[in-house]
Amino acid sequence: MGASNADLWVYCGQFGRPHGVRGAVRLWPHNPHTELLTPGSTIYVTKRRQEEPKGELVRLDMTSIDAYTVQKSRRDAKGWVVTLEELTSREGAERVKLCDWVARREDFPEPAEDEFYFSDLIGAEGVLDDGRSIGVLTEVLEAGAGELLSFEGIGEGEVLVPFVWDTFILKVDLEARRVEIRAVKGLLEGGV
Repeated sequence: MGASNADLWVYCGQFGRPHGVRGAVRLWPHNPHTELLTPGSTIYVTKRRQEEPKGELVRLDMTSIDAYTVQKSRRDAKGWVVTLEELTSREGAERVKLCDWVARREDFPEPAEDEFYFSDLIGAEGVLDDGRSIGVLTEVLEAGAGELLSFEGIGEGEVLVPFVWDTFILKVDLEARRVEIRAVKGLLEGGV
């Protein structure tokens, strides 16, 4: 019996230190433009994983997750400051310090027809336009100018591909779990 989307969670960010004395806390979301932090929404918190979350869909035991209600949220120069209804003091906010924010995949806003979430691409095969596979997408890295797709291949090792349409990325096929990539000189060690 397969799992439903309700069983699938995405690591969305990490909490930092308390902010002020009334229970507000710093939050660094992986997507700084997230729409999941609106007042009244429920967010879920779990203890930090030992290894760095890579954006993949994961199964989590509900007993390891605490639910909180967003009272207020705002962006500033350092990230986000979030006030959760259940945390009313600085000491209370210490409970989520260095914890991970997770969300059910089914709670994400539905993307437009030509959009997708990077978490939905994890595990997709990277294929050059000449038909060669460069491996499986294992994570999406934030870089200064945009995202880098990290593919792990058997023969090539790690291959980093800038997520730039037409220059590198030709097509993303979610159903086929495939990312088509232009075979640009220098993309692979020793040429293409």
